[in-house]
Amino acid sequence: ALESGAAEVLAAADARELPFVVVQALVAMGYARAHRGRFGPAEVSYRRALELARVGGMHHQQSRLLAHLALTLALEGRLAASLPLLAEGVSVDPAYRDSLVLEFGAVVQWVAGNFSSALSYAREALAWNPAGVSRRRGIGVVFGALAAAEMGDLSEARRFADAARSAVGDRDWSYLGQYCDYVDGF
Repeated sequence: ALESGAAEVLAAADARELPFVVVQALVAMGYARAHRGRFGPAEVSYRRALELARVGGMHHQQSRLLAHLALTLALEGRLAASLPLLAEGVSVDPAYRDSLVLEFGAVVQWVAGNFSSALSYAREALAWNPAGVSRRRGIGVVFGALAAAEMGDLSEARRFADAARSAVGDRDWSYLGQYCDYVDGF
């Protein structure tokens, strides 16, 4: 439903030449595709949106799209192509901390087996959200918990798992709760 709805928005935005709306529709399409394992089509969506964001000088969107693209490529197993996109996402926008570069960076680094780097990304994400993380940001924080557990630092793993769990409360959202439970198993 997300992909088909985004395709409708994309068609209307393309027809009206609304580049910002086109970018948003392409992000939604990329997200829907990547989370269903359709990495090639997701990459196409993200790269088109990234090009529009570059042409339009949308720095925040560039940072956000680079984070999404990095995550998609990492999940596809293309780590060598994924990792440089995180650095680019940081460099393109001074406000990158609001773009999910930190959170998706934690996931990408964890997938790559770079647990200390994953933990660094998660620490920075948590530091920039001292009042607590949202569900969206909890994704990176829970991967900080997984990285800390992999490194044998169980108190740090619990701290991150508790922060991620507080983002969802008693609700089941995405895979946050399950990953927190996994960390608790350590």
